[in-house]
Amino acid sequence: MSRPAVMRLDDYGLTLKELLALKDRLIKIRVHICYADRKPLFQYPPDVRKKKLRDLENELFGKLMEIWPVKDYEIIGTKNKPSGLSGKIKAEDLKKLLNKNLVDSIWIEEIDGLKKQKPKKEELWFAVKANFVIQIEGQCRGYQDIEERIVIVRAYDCNDAKKRLLKSFKDYDEPYLNKYGEMVRWHFDEVVDVYEMNEDTIDPKGTEVFSQFKRRRMKPEYEWHPLKESKN
Repeated sequence: MSRPAVMRLDDYGLTLKELLALKDRLIKIRVHICYADRKPLFQYPPDVRKKKLRDLENELFGKLMEIWPVKDYEIIGTKNKPSGLSGKIKAEDLKKLLNKNLVDSIWIEEIDGLKKQKPKKEELWFAVKANFVIQIEGQCRGYQDIEERIVIVRAYDCNDAKKRLLKSFKDYDEPYLNKYGEMVRWHFDEVVDVYEMNEDTIDPKGTEVFSQFKRRRMKPEYEWHPLKESKN
C-alpha cells in the first residue's frame, strides 16, 4: 500500500514501524495535504480554475481535519488557503494519517523523551559555474573572450564545492604561445554560482546539473494561449 512520505525519521534513528511502536509517546508533527489533481481543470479559464482548485484543496483539508486524532492543532498556511495541520498526537495515532490520497507528507518535529541524533555529513553533487577570461599578452584594446564553464563535483556544501575546485581553476591558467608568438592564458576570473543538484547519482539518460531563472520582455511571438489552440 502506497503511503505518504514520513520525513525526519532518520533524525531519531527510527523506522516508521519503530515510531508507531512507541504507542502513547507524544510526537509533534506537520502534515501537508496532497496536491489536488489539476488536469481536469485545464479545460476552464484561469478565473474558474482558481475557484475550483481552492474548492478541491478545501475539500482535502476538511477531510484531514475529520481524521485528525486530537482536538488541538494549528493550521499551516492561512484560514483562506490552508495547506495542512500541525500539532502533538500519540505515535500510534499516526496510522490514521497514512493516507496517500489525502496526505502528501508528514514531518516529524519532536518525539517526547528522544533527542535528535547528530546528522552524518554526506557528500552531494554540486554544479559550480565559473568564468575564465582569455588574456593575451599586452592586449589593451578591443574585447576579451570569456568562457563560462560548469563543473560538477562531490562536496559537503556549496562552500566546500567552491573550495575543492578553486585550486584546479587557478592551475588552469598556465600560459602558452599562440601562432603569433604571444603568451596567452585562460585566467580564472570568478565563481558565478554554486548549485546543489539534489541528486545522488548521475543518470546517463539525463541529469540536471544547473538551473537558473532569467527574465525577458514579452513579445507577441512568446505568447501562449492553450485554450484558443485547443479550439482550432
